[in-house]
Amino acid sequence: MSDSQLLTVIGISAVVMAVATVVIAVCAISATRSIRDLVQRTGALIAQWESVTGDIGRAVNAFSQQSGELITRLSGLAANLQEQADRVDGALDEIVSTLKCTTRDVEATVQKTLRQFEEMTDSLDRAVRLPLTKLRAFGEAISAILRHLRRDKRPDPDRIPNDEERFI
Repeated sequence: MSDSQLLTVIGISAVVMAVATVVIAVCAISATRSIRDLVQRTGALIAQWESVTGDIGRAVNAFSQQSGELITRLSGLAANLQEQADRVDGALDEIVSTLKCTTRDVEATVQKTLRQFEEMTDSLDRAVRLPLTKLRAFGEAISAILRHLRRDKRPDPDRIPNDEERFI
């Protein structure tokens, strides 16, 4: 495999890893934003719900002064609404807890994926670059041997060998 092919393989691997890293980062950012938006919306919902239950409580107190039987029924309704508010509050707590767990899972997945990319890069390096380096060195050695064998062994006509010089 030539240097340009090796560089092409390494370049393609780097591009694939970069694209995957960007996709993972975009997914993590999107999940974080969604969680943040959900937490803000649930906070606003809780505030509105508390406001509504407070208003209902005040209305019940005012009306209780005006009628007896209706007060009993409205008190039951207020208790029911409070129970439902507690259930909603519990459900929202569960949702927030689940979202926190999901965020941790996403983070763990991102970390695992990054480790896998590093391992893939290392194995690609071991599987491609090192054998190619050895093959290249072997090829250079054979090339040097062939150049040595092809070298012209006839003496240079301008140069007089030592034996002839002594004879003269």
